[in-house]
Amino acid sequence: MKRKTTLRFSVILIATISLALVSCSISRLLPSKKSKGSISQNSATVGSVDTDILAGCTKTIGYWKNHSSEFVKYLPQFLGLEGGKETLSVMTEEVGVGVLTQTMFGEPNNGITKLYAQLLATKFNIASGASDKDAASVILLADTFLSTHDYTDWADLAPEEQTEVLSWKTTLDQFNNGIIGPGHCGDTPPPEHNPIHPILECVSQLSDNSYRAYFGYKSDNDANVSIPIGLENHFTPDPEDRGQPTTFAPGSTPSWPNAAYYVDFDGASLAWTLDKETATASKDSPRCSFHVFFEKKWYDEKDVQVDVPAPVPGSDFQIVVTSDLGNGLCTYSVLTTALTCEYFDKSGAATAGLLVEPKKSYTVAEASLPINWMVVEGNGTFSLNIPSTSCIFGYQGLEDSCLHSVKNKHSVPSQDK
Repeated sequence: MKRKTTLRFSVILIATISLALVSCSISRLLPSKKSKGSISQNSATVGSVDTDILAGCTKTIGYWKNHSSEFVKYLPQFLGLEGGKETLSVMTEEVGVGVLTQTMFGEPNNGITKLYAQLLATKFNIASGASDKDAASVILLADTFLSTHDYTDWADLAPEEQTEVLSWKTTLDQFNNGIIGPGHCGDTPPPEHNPIHPILECVSQLSDNSYRAYFGYKSDNDANVSIPIGLENHFTPDPEDRGQPTTFAPGSTPSWPNAAYYVDFDGASLAWTLDKETATASKDSPRCSFHVFFEKKWYDEKDVQVDVPAPVPGSDFQIVVTSDLGNGLCTYSVLTTALTCEYFDKSGAATAGLLVEPKKSYTVAEASLPINWMVVEGNGTFSLNIPSTSCIFGYQGLEDSCLHSVKNKHSVPSQDK
């Protein structure tokens, strides 16, 4: 069992990037592991510095991992205080690429592995001339923590400790992407755009612990807007890239079942953050459902469709429809020959049609048919999906709505034949 001990101390960070002294006071630090000793007061270290450039811009981990020949001159770099028991020393191009691709020391779902990558890119940016003013305190916190923790410790951290590690990673990611700090190399200020709203359409259950969330968006812009994966377009929990769009066309995306995209998940909270707004899915989110409407058809003994028989079926005649999500009742009024149907969800709220989940079943049952009329088609239990033989999709021009016909035929009494 690992002992957790809270440490409080002050550290002076000496940074030579802009030939200035930066003082950073740390009021809180994550606990150290018993087997890895205490953290000594030391200075965070950035390796070789390009002193020919006194100020510069930043580049992302994607840039550095794809231009490894450029960072070799900035080696070595230390992820942790230099000399720390668990400090990761990046001495070679191969190790640098392994850290940036998050493949050599842990996996991309490991928060410490992600911190390694962002911290290394930050140190490369500083070494190449970017001012560390907006990142120095977080660099020191990360370095001090990594002096006594490595990627194998991620699963042992308490939730609040993992959250703090991820907050450092996020700040460094913002620095490397130019959201804070001197700015990203080659960037021009992004064009102003109107809000883009993420939308959760619905959630389908695939199996006991497997769900599918359907998302879309509404853009209040007159032209396409690009928002790359990152701070303004990401999922929580990681991975932040789950196949969501990065280019957003004007207007609204189609509703389910033609939503912009879907994400499979385990039913726990899944949040899509887009343009400072969030749409969250869980196993308790509204279920994706088709809307099934019902009609009545009457046929004579020669299979010719006829009007409602006279007299109009009495008030005791009913078509009762049910599904896992709701129910409905269709009747004839004594004042009209039109079939009237009302539909409700499980809470009793009125709905547009009978709600039926994809690949689930619904039941249709008639009661008190007029004398000499028999059921031909449309009664029983039916499974629903696109395409369907029992329900014709496209009802009222909607792709999630279908029309189910209940058919009855007149039978001639034997003495009349």
